[in-house]
Amino acid sequence: MEQAGERGRSMSLRIAKVLAAAWSLSLAGCGNSDISTVKGLTLEQAPSFTVEQAFDHRKVCDSVKWREFKDDRERKIVEYRCTFKGVADFASHTVVDLTQKLNTSAQIAKSTYDGEISGDQAEVDRVNKSIAGLNATLSNDAPSVPDASIQASIDHSKSLIAVLQTGNVDQIVSTDFTDHASPISEQMSQSSNLAEAIGQYKGSVKDESLDPARATLWAQTAQRQRAAIQSSIPAAIDSLNAQIRDLQQQQQSAMQGQTGQKDYARNHLPVMQANLQTAQSALAAKVSGKSQYFASVDADLSVKLQRLNARAPTNVDEIFQWSMSDNTDPVLVFSGVAITSKSGETKQFSYQGYRTKNAVVAFVRNDATDYAHYIAETLTGQWP
Repeated sequence: MEQAGERGRSMSLRIAKVLAAAWSLSLAGCGNSDISTVKGLTLEQAPSFTVEQAFDHRKVCDSVKWREFKDDRERKIVEYRCTFKGVADFASHTVVDLTQKLNTSAQIAKSTYDGEISGDQAEVDRVNKSIAGLNATLSNDAPSVPDASIQASIDHSKSLIAVLQTGNVDQIVSTDFTDHASPISEQMSQSSNLAEAIGQYKGSVKDESLDPARATLWAQTAQRQRAAIQSSIPAAIDSLNAQIRDLQQQQQSAMQGQTGQKDYARNHLPVMQANLQTAQSALAAKVSGKSQYFASVDADLSVKLQRLNARAPTNVDEIFQWSMSDNTDPVLVFSGVAITSKSGETKQFSYQGYRTKNAVVAFVRNDATDYAHYIAETLTGQWP
């Protein structure tokens, strides 16, 4: 009988399936009330602890209360309630931290708006700069004035042709066909027989110091070279004319390029002017809407700060409830917290799943001394 009575007093705590892995309790003793029945249960994870020992002797609790009542469905309920220590300090520090974050968020919103204004202004400046460049292209008379360096080469080549056309060997010989200011004439002199003939003629000029016999030989050689110079003139003129044509083609291409730039500027200018109007409108809208936007940010911040302070917790109770029956073992039907905020409103939040397990493990360890440490350890914190 005594063994049978002991078996009767030993009951397992039935928890919803999601909580089954969190903890398991078994009956260690009996009492005269349902509260005593629950308190007499032992924790399966820590058999040396009864519910009373684990739940009633926690450092984090400012007070502990047990009660029995019937819920709205006439179930007999045993409720455990722990009022946490340090809730006011937790709320104060949390409000300061969240206030700073809200202020920072509002400042970021304003800075972002100012950045958008700066971006719109930069777009207006960019379009204005493009329009100025297009107008400068249209007002530039450069296409009517040939490129100076190309024109200089053309003029120099024409002057060389004029010298060659005289047929005056002495004048031709005294002309510098390798003037480095005119690469074209240098190219011509190197690619024709004229340069060679001129060089040989200069080497055969009569030297008065020579004896008559040698002087006569040099004179004959010079005469042959004069004839060679004259015979090279047509080819040299052709070479220079070809080079002039090349230069003129380059000049024309450059002038056509300038004309193309003007055509592009003429066609693109209306597009950029339309873009400018769009950019200016966007900028004006941003600038005119700044005060209203900033006011809305400040109003939103004020509402959030008021809500934050109103919802700051002033009291937090941890609650465990068991449903009792004459025919079955106690069944855990709720675990969570009841949070009373500064506004006077109280809300309940269910732990659900792993948070219940975390809480029971924390009961056994019993190392949290205030609410802030407890929720950091169990991840059960809520802000109403």
